[in-house]
Amino acid sequence: MSQVAATMGMTAGEADYSNEQYAMLANTAKEMGAATKFSAAESAEALNYMALAGYDAEKACGALPTVLNLASAGGMDLAAASDMVTDSMSALGIEATQENLTKFGDQLAKTAQKSNTSVSQLGEAVLTVGGTAKTLAGGTTELNTLLGIIADNGVKGAEGGTALRNIMLSLQAPTDMAAKKMKALGLSVYTAEGKMRPMNDILNDLNKSMDGMSDQKKQDALSTIFNKNDLKSVNALLANSGDRYNELSGYVEDSAGAMENMAKTMNDNLTGRITEFKSATEGTGIAIYEALGSSNLKDAVAKASGWMTQLTKATEKGGLSGLVEEAGTVASEVAVTVADQLPSLVQGGVSIVQSLVSGIDQNRGSIAQSVMLGLSTMLTGIMKLAPQLLSLGAGMLLSLLQGLDQQMPGILSAGLT
Repeated sequence: MSQVAATMGMTAGEADYSNEQYAMLANTAKEMGAATKFSAAESAEALNYMALAGYDAEKACGALPTVLNLASAGGMDLAAASDMVTDSMSALGIEATQENLTKFGDQLAKTAQKSNTSVSQLGEAVLTVGGTAKTLAGGTTELNTLLGIIADNGVKGAEGGTALRNIMLSLQAPTDMAAKKMKALGLSVYTAEGKMRPMNDILNDLNKSMDGMSDQKKQDALSTIFNKNDLKSVNALLANSGDRYNELSGYVEDSAGAMENMAKTMNDNLTGRITEFKSATEGTGIAIYEALGSSNLKDAVAKASGWMTQLTKATEKGGLSGLVEEAGTVASEVAVTVADQLPSLVQGGVSIVQSLVSGIDQNRGSIAQSVMLGLSTMLTGIMKLAPQLLSLGAGMLLSLLQGLDQQMPGILSAGLT
């Protein structure tokens, strides 16, 4: 949290719970540490990445649940998830509101479920296509659908983003030869108002304009309009511009809750429960630390540092004699400090014992019931096993007697000797 405060430009005096912004950040990190598989420290780390992206305290706290869910759903570390979300939203020109962040994460999760790619690979693709995708008429729904179809055909991650970016740029800013070919085919990229038409409409028109052409002529036309390195992706989009596009687009559009559900599924196993337990344990440690009073602990350590400085200076000035003499002064100061703190320490210890006794007293009925249930279960089990235990005991005794009988001549001989 000190790192988060420093990144957000808070001074040392502002980095505590008396500062409303700091308190909001710290409490959000603790809440997420208690509610998710990520610890409070990891949540604070995610807040720091968002602070680096220019998010203020309120915006960072609002975005944190989405970042954590996205990291869980995609099996990503928080650094990668934070960078991906903040950079992608910025590149696409989307305001980083809670609603927009959640919708963006849900669409990534649903696309990963319904096409041959992962959340992290989609994130890489989105970052690579970057601001070029801002012109897509269908927004993030269209973007994810196009990337999903390209991924289905083996072009994923940054490579898929590069392919989509190149395809869009080939259509938006064609070469002279490409523009002539598009005009000859009757292919329109923009509306009368100058806005880009939906990519799937453009692709459908391109398919229709090439009806009846031989395979060679089709490839010649595509090679003239698009970069040869992108033809695999172009053909994938053309081949899936009908039912598959509509199917995947429908899934992406109706994706509310996909990210959270995917995260829950990913964590619903023993490893996930152990991770949550570790996170909860850290939360308990933080609570105890804060209950002890972090300012008191800081003051105590600062005072101890001062004593070390006193000893160092005395040694430098008077050698070992100076060290010994100053050690006596420091020892007396330590004794006075401990004596000053002793009443509160004793009172704190008494309070802890009183609370423990009170807690046991309030729950003595359930404690006694649990003990009796345990004893009853144990006795019932012993009774069920009694016949086998008796049989086992008798068998062991018989084996022992038989062994003695067999060895008796040797034992008597040894005894006589």
